[in-house]
Amino acid sequence: MSLPSTIKADGTISVSVKVTNTGSRTGREVVQLYVTDPVSSLQRPEQELKAFAKTGVLAPGKSETVKLSLDRDAFSYYDDRKQAWVAEQGAFGVRVAASSADVRLTSETTLEQSFTWTGL
Repeated sequence: MSLPSTIKADGTISVSVKVTNTGSRTGREVVQLYVTDPVSSLQRPEQELKAFAKTGVLAPGKSETVKLSLDRDAFSYYDDRKQAWVAEQGAFGVRVAASSADVRLTSETTLEQSFTWTGL
């Protein structure tokens, strides 16, 4: 997995994953990208699905690189007390999975500074 070590408040990060068909039949895979925030001011789910993409048809032994993007929305939550979206500075886990229970790769990135915004 290719992932930058830090993210700026106004930035978007790209995650690249190489998927290889190790089976004996032609197939496809849905790559799911989850984000975790282990030190949030508010209680958040253990992992949140933030992006996904389906590979093309892969013959046995063939590979494809899947690219996914994460923007500020992927690292934030809505705080009804502030009536704003909040992204808190700190480390975030990034998990690549075939399903929420089948995590294949993990990494970490750091949001350089906290920020808020209103609207969509």
